[in-house]
Formats: sequence, C-alpha cells, structure tokens
Amino acid sequence: MKKIALSGIVAIGLSGLLMAGGDITPATLSATDSWGGFYVGVQAGWIRGTDDVDVSSSYGYNDHFHLKPNGGLGGLYGGYNWQLPQNWLIGVEGEYNWISADDEVPTLDPNYHYKIKYRWEAVVLARVGKILNHTYMPYVLGGLTWQRITGFWPNTVNDSFWAAEDKKTLHGWTLGAGLEMKLSKNLHLRLQYRYNHYHRGDLLHGEWYLGTYYATYEKVKQHENIIQLGLSYHF
Repeated sequence: MKKIALSGIVAIGLSGLLMAGGDITPATLSATDSWGGFYVGVQAGWIRGTDDVDVSSSYGYNDHFHLKPNGGLGGLYGGYNWQLPQNWLIGVEGEYNWISADDEVPTLDPNYHYKIKYRWEAVVLARVGKILNHTYMPYVLGGLTWQRITGFWPNTVNDSFWAAEDKKTLHGWTLGAGLEMKLSKNLHLRLQYRYNHYHRGDLLHGEWYLGTYYATYEKVKQHENIIQLGLSYHF
C-alpha cells in the first residue's frame, strides 16, 4: 500500500509539473562549454605515510624506527587548462594543503618515544586528461612536492616535557590519477589519488646536559599515499 501511495503521489506531482509547463529534463552540457582556462578550488582528504628513520648519536645511541603517520588534510588548489583537439586536455596546477597526521613509536630508551608529525605540503604538477561526453575527464598527473615535518622525542615519564625537536622541509616527486566531473558550466568535482616520494631528510636534535652537548641525528626516508575530493570553480 505504501508503494502504491508513493507512486500515486509521484505521478500527481509529475503531472502537475507538466501541466504547469515545468521542465524536469536534466541539464545537458554543450560541446561549446570549454574546459580550458583558469580555475580555483578547495579540497579535503586522507593521507597515510611511511617513514623509515635511522638514528645515530654522539654518545653511542643507535636505533631504527618505522612509523606510519595517518590523518587528514585539506587545502586549496588552482591552475590553468588548455583544451586540445579531439577533447584532450593539458594543464598546470598548484596545491597547498594543511596536514594533521602523526605517529609515535617506542625506542630503546624506556624514558622516550619517537614521533613524526606532518605539517603541510605544497605541490606543483602537470595534468593530462581526456574529456568524455563533455562531462567526465579521467586524467594522470605528475610533478614536484614539498612537505614540512617535525621530529620529536616525547618523554614517557612526564608528558609535559619534550626533548629538543627539529623541523625539516622535505622535497620529492608525486604521481597520480583522478576523475573530474563537470557539474555545471563553472563547477567541477573531482576525486584524485597521489603517491608522494621524498628524498632523504636529515634531522638534528641537540641539547646541553651538565656541561656536555648531546647530538642525535635522524635520517628520514618518507613516502605516502593521498586520496582527495575537490570542488573547483572554472572562470
């Protein structure tokens, strides 16, 4: 009975629209609506990294850590597209994302853990895509990436005490792919995956204790996977 009643309500509603001259046909995008030009957008997503850290020190302490920072990111992007014959597209783009992701592992010293935290990333890349039915565009991308990280030595006895920390901006390359959909003449929605690989970064933690300087060196190798959902406005 509920299905019959619902069908009747829908039928009455559609009849009313038709009698009133309403147009319920989905909007179609014209072939003349170009994908070329400038655009800006906002995005959010998920990041999962892997950090291999080799530790050495001036006082004979050596260790190795394997961390997997995991969390969210969000930011802005913008760029310019050139639409080519046969619906091919090439473009350049820049991204900036704020990141909230970290991981912490125990060390050989029971009084300390080691922690890596991701701060932000900046990306410059190129895209190549194929426009399908004037509405969808699968694409591939590649470029350069920079990321700010911080290494900590949290004290497990007193949470309010932190040993010296060091910050480093890593640099590397990124590759990925995505699917962009044209919602209207100016609004585009996209789902994108990127793989980031960074060159080795060197962190240094140094502190004076009872007149002696203790230095700890960390060699960080990092790579990560990123999934993002973005909404952009095309001028």
